[in-house]
Amino acid sequence: MNRKPILELAVLIFFPAALFADFGFGVGGGYDFSTSPSAFMSASFRADTTPWCFNLNVHSDCALSFSADNWIIHKKLADNISTFVLWGFSVEFQKDISTDNSDFEAAFGSRAGAGMDFFIFKRHLELSTQIVWDMQVGIQGNDDGASFLFRPVNFPCSLALRFWF
Repeated sequence: MNRKPILELAVLIFFPAALFADFGFGVGGGYDFSTSPSAFMSASFRADTTPWCFNLNVHSDCALSFSADNWIIHKKLADNISTFVLWGFSVEFQKDISTDNSDFEAAFGSRAGAGMDFFIFKRHLELSTQIVWDMQVGIQGNDDGASFLFRPVNFPCSLALRFWF
């Protein structure tokens, strides 16, 4: 399949909007309050022309996850303080790097949450905090084979710092 026309169309549609957008890139960290708890570090991206916030997370239990959150409500409380309500999705992969290498996990999550963001230095620096309910379903495997994974109790809490350009 030739992907060049699709790429050209995407550039024509999104590039003009990107010329006038401000972008926020940042790092953060947090903790998953879950049946399998773990700490995580994250990299995040957000643009002021879209309600979506994207995160790539590396967990202390060797899991790698990606989340996309749509900030459906984003209201200013004061000039530099806002609250938001979000919905989104997540994808998580984990491979045990122990001696037998047989344990793995692949999960998809549906997210709902809320948070606050604080801007300083003329809106060039953003401090954001959020709590999310990220119910996950997927498969997990070990020496005995693969089984269904259902994790209804999964609450990642995070704190992020984004720089805006």
